[in-house]
Amino acid sequence: LRARAAMAAGDAQKAVRLLTAEDISTPQGQFLLGEGYLALGEYAKAAEQFQKAETAYPRQAAEKMEVCFREMGDYKMAYYYATKLR
Repeated sequence: LRARAAMAAGDAQKAVRLLTAEDISTPQGQFLLGEGYLALGEYAKAAEQFQKAETAYPRQAAEKMEVCFREMGDYKMAYYYATKLR
């Protein structure tokens, strides 16, 4: 809850710090951690978390992973996730 509030306030660094201090094993926590890493520009870490949360949030995770892979320069994977949305 505090991590979500930190993200809403625009403090991704605090959200990531809060989430990594605990064992995040829920898809909701993994997705939020991915959003934090994405906001910090840590695309590989973000993609890893979104992949973990993909079964619970298939569309949202695919959208985020498209961005992550595009930013990392992996256009093949970015295209894969972009087409997965269609």
